[in-house]
Amino acid sequence: MAYQRGKPLSVGFSALFAFALLAYAAEVPTPQAVATLDVAKLLRESAWVCECGMLGRLSGAQKDSIPITALFTSNNSIAVGPCPSAGYAQCSLPVVHWENGTLKETAETAHVTPQSARASADGKRTLFDFNDRQVPFRQHLLESAHTVLTLGMSGPEDVNGEVVQVVDTSSKKACFQWRRSFPMTWTRVRSSSISPSGEFVAIIEGTKLSVYRLPAACEGRRISPPPS
Repeated sequence: MAYQRGKPLSVGFSALFAFALLAYAAEVPTPQAVATLDVAKLLRESAWVCECGMLGRLSGAQKDSIPITALFTSNNSIAVGPCPSAGYAQCSLPVVHWENGTLKETAETAHVTPQSARASADGKRTLFDFNDRQVPFRQHLLESAHTVLTLGMSGPEDVNGEVVQVVDTSSKKACFQWRRSFPMTWTRVRSSSISPSGEFVAIIEGTKLSVYRLPAACEGRRISPPPS
């Protein structure tokens, strides 16, 4: 029962956090990638295996149903490919080399988890990657009312957007904001990661891998993360 009582509070805090990030999005210019690479051929030709928790061991054509992510495995390497964002998945993904402003395909693979590279190695910067739902205003009001009336126990769970933000862990000020929209899906999409140095963010959209350089200081609007 304790979990059920706490759930509406967690839902409420998460919603407020999402609104704070979306409000900040209107103030921040769209970031420009410092390097891009189409990895369609690499993904098509590379072997893929996923120990996908309750889904079991997946391989081959089964990867087509799983969202693609980009995960820094070091300051100079990024693993790309399908890996479920939920659960305790462990995926074997092809690696792209990143150095001196250039992305280059390799024959290497890396074993990663979807929780990898969510903060810089020193813990000073944290990356948030979450999904949201954009619908017409009237529909939003009806859905919000339904969620309130059911104390957060019931509400739409399909999503059609992704927001990525990097914040200073101490000040909670933001230094990176990126978002995209896509057709409604019931699958959680997380396509980004931060480098161990805290200097770069990698995002994959479709088969396009992009790397963004972060500013030296985070000076955006102060926010508070939702409860975990």
